[in-house]
This record gives sequence, C-alpha cells and structure tokens, in this order.
Amino acid sequence: MDVMAQARRNLQLDLRSALVLASEYFQTHLLLASVRAEHQAFYRRVFGHRLICEPRHYPLLAKPISLMALDYAMARERVPQRYPFFRSTLFERRMLFARPQPAVALKTAA
Repeated sequence: MDVMAQARRNLQLDLRSALVLASEYFQTHLLLASVRAEHQAFYRRVFGHRLICEPRHYPLLAKPISLMALDYAMARERVPQRYPFFRSTLFERRMLFARPQPAVALKTAA
C-alpha cells in the first residue's frame, strides 16, 4: 500500500473513532451516518448500523448516499469489546469535545 493510501485509511479510521468518542462523550442514543452503498457492509459489521434509507443520488455528490442508524445505547459495550482501539478515557473525550470555560473576572477592592 502506498503512503497516500495508508494516510487516507488512517484518516478514515480516525474519523470513525471520533464518532465513537463523540457518541460516548455526548451520551448519544441514536447515531446517524450518511454512507455510500459500498461502505454499508462495514458500518453494519463493525458498529451494527441498520439501513434506514436506500442509496439515492444527491446534487454535488458523485455517488449515491444511504442513511444508516445505530442504537448507540445497545452498541456501547459491544463495539469496544470487539474492537479495543475504540476505547477511550474520559480525559481523551474531554480534551476533544469539552468547551473551554470562560474566564471569570475577579473583582478587586477599590
């Protein structure tokens, strides 16, 4: 596999990992994914997504896209057991998704 192909594969894996991390951090119940027809088997096998809408053509997209859904509450334990690289710590999730707290101005005695 050439370097660019490996880089694209790593980016895709990182983006999918981010979906799992975000779902855990935000305590998502339902996870939706726009999926090309040729990628449906992956989402079904790895995550357990089910097909909601058959692939259809959309303007500005080269390939048809389908809609798939995952009941994340049901898959929360199964996915990391089968694929340990999806595991994360609360610290990792907070570093990715927590919003910085606004600075609090302290009153000074005048």
